[in-house]
Amino acid sequence: MNLLHIPLPDLNTDGYLESGLYLVSLEETLVRFGSGSVARERLGKLLHLIIERARNYHTIKRVLVWGSFVSNKGARGLKGKRAKDFVAILPSCHLALVPL
Repeated sequence: MNLLHIPLPDLNTDGYLESGLYLVSLEETLVRFGSGSVARERLGKLLHLIIERARNYHTIKRVLVWGSFVSNKGARGLKGKRAKDFVAILPSCHLALVPL
């Protein structure tokens, strides 16, 4: 049993994950939310790219995923230019530790 795994629960009645932190693999996230429409596949590929790039930096420990991407909203809900569904968490010393 992996103690660092908190599985994704069912979505609430509004079609979103309940607020909270869930420790899941990229694969589990993509299977659940990265398919079913062109928009979801595009965002899933972007998330995969972000994670792959983040793995090159020991200072990046987490990538948070939220918003319409982790919902049952269709492609229409994923198109907004202002939607920010991913963020990498960086320590304040990141730039000092990473060679440019």
